[in-house]
Amino acid sequence: MKSVARKFGTQAERRELARRKLLDAAIALVAERGLLGFSIAEVEARAGVGRALATHHFRPGALMRAALSDLL
Repeated sequence: MKSVARKFGTQAERRELARRKLLDAAIALVAERGLLGFSIAEVEARAGVGRALATHHFRPGALMRAALSDLL
């Protein structure tokens, strides 16, 4: 039987995957609406992750916009 870490990756890998999904979703929304034209809930929905995950990774939402600014 595979361990949970092997089946789903390490905690660090899962954290980075979630963060990447959130940023990819946010980048898509920025392309559609501009840097201030989206909500954290919309990012979570587009990324297909649970509620509050974006807040967990980017507390507050301004941190997500700052991370996006660095990427764009």
